[in-house]
Amino acid sequence: MKKRWFWVPIAIVVVVGGFGIQQLLAIQQTAPLSERDVIEKVTDFYNGEVTETDLINDTYVLVLTNDQGTYQIQVDATEGSIQRIKQLAQKEAPQSLLSEEEVSEKALEAAGGGEVVSIEETMLDDIKAFAVIIEQEKKRYHFKMDRKDGAILEQEEETLEDRETPKEPTDKNEANNQNDQDDTKQPKPTKNNNTVKNNDTSTQPAQPQASTVVSSAEAMNIALQAAGGGTVKEMEVDDDDDTGKVYEIEVILNDQEIDVVVQAQSGEVISISWDD
Repeated sequence: MKKRWFWVPIAIVVVVGGFGIQQLLAIQQTAPLSERDVIEKVTDFYNGEVTETDLINDTYVLVLTNDQGTYQIQVDATEGSIQRIKQLAQKEAPQSLLSEEEVSEKALEAAGGGEVVSIEETMLDDIKAFAVIIEQEKKRYHFKMDRKDGAILEQEEETLEDRETPKEPTDKNEANNQNDQDDTKQPKPTKNNNTVKNNDTSTQPAQPQASTVVSSAEAMNIALQAAGGGTVKEMEVDDDDDTGKVYEIEVILNDQEIDVVVQAQSGEVISISWDD
């Protein structure tokens, strides 16, 4: 009889301990990812810097900024999967600048012909410009022209004195000396070689999903191909009764909104529509 009572407390301890371990495992399984883990997941797949992070219910809401603009990204706090991407702002592409040759042509056109004897880069009221000097037979023009569109910012004109007609040399030595003097007097144009390169190395690697075959990045690429180009303004994941889980993606192309629906399992474009 005493042996029976001896095992009763042990059985109670085992049952209570097992229940406690089960509850602990359940809590660990449902605990949300840390803010640091979510930021690492997002920045691993998308270039840029996370500037804001907020946990709302079971969803992390992040704000990411890169060379293309500012985006709001919603991430499942438990699985770490991306649920929605929305573009908040788009950065303007840098304007290309005119070359020396292009600005020289515009300056010659403004002067009505002549010869470009000097062209060099300069600044005028924080505006990048070219200082161009053009000479004609009796006039010299000084232009300062905007490098963006070739607009004339400043213009000066001066009259040159009548140039003396060179005398005919009396012998070969005098002729050679005259040629050497002409060479030293001839102004030589200066030229600066500037090459502007604009490389977009922004990429969007594939995002692994627990319940989908096609990642969010792959779905966006499929939508851009179907729309014929453009940029992704907004994306969200939805469950459709007929087709299952889908990506609903909004693309902007030439100021027109294009809605593309991509099947999350196969990557098939289910529908595409252009808003008026």
